[in-house]
Amino acid sequence: MAKKKAAGGNKSQAIRDYKAANPTAMPSEIAQKLTEQGFDLNAGFVSTVLSTAKRKTKVGRRGRPKGSKNKQVAGAVGRPRKTDSGATISVDSLIKAKKWVDEIGGIDEAKSAIETLERLMK
Repeated sequence: MAKKKAAGGNKSQAIRDYKAANPTAMPSEIAQKLTEQGFDLNAGFVSTVLSTAKRKTKVGRRGRPKGSKNKQVAGAVGRPRKTDSGATISVDSLIKAKKWVDEIGGIDEAKSAIETLERLMK
């Protein structure tokens, strides 16, 4: 069964009208006077309606307008991505590196030579 409309009309509009006619009236006074006129409401509801009426209404959508030219892109967060250094080394370079490792005496000696070279280059 459908809900029946209130006999007295729009409660919120009645509250706003009474407040406009009596600017110094408090919510409890407004609730009492409108209850006498046949509206079923309390002071809490009156306070809610009055505070909602004070809020400024926002027009339009939130955010940057469509087609704006100043688009800002968020910067990268965190560490930079590792590059895949294995894919950039050619086969010829790997063959030369293997020959150099064999000449120097093995992987361990090559690693220590590279570490020493790295310290010298800093």
